[in-house]
Amino acid sequence: MNYFFNDLSQICRLLLPIIGLAVLIVLIIVLIKISKLLDTTNVTIEKTHGSIKLVEETLSKAQEPVDTVVKVAKSIDKAHDASIKAIDDAKEYVIKNIEQIKNRASELNDKLSKKEVEEVKELKEPSPDDILKGE
Repeated sequence: MNYFFNDLSQICRLLLPIIGLAVLIVLIIVLIKISKLLDTTNVTIEKTHGSIKLVEETLSKAQEPVDTVVKVAKSIDKAHDASIKAIDDAKEYVIKNIEQIKNRASELNDKLSKKEVEEVKELKEPSPDDILKGE
């Protein structure tokens, strides 16, 4: 059994440098491929960086109109809020003063009725001579 291990040890001593060389060659090939991959990745990143820079410039140009739209929208919101407040105030005024409004409307209606009656009284029936003259 001892001879077997001695022979195996001598074979391993002979094969070890050959296997080491093969592993070293494979490792060099892998490193070369990784280097090429990194170069390709670097080129891709540079192109992507240019695209990102272009997008940033475009976004900064588009930001100004967006800011304007936001300002207009805020102005519209303020106008809307003011109109709602004015309507609510008018509604409250009408509710509080409904009796006075009714009285004033009745007075105006009475005045208009009296005025119409007076206008009707002022109108006279045309005579046949006035009809023939066209008056």
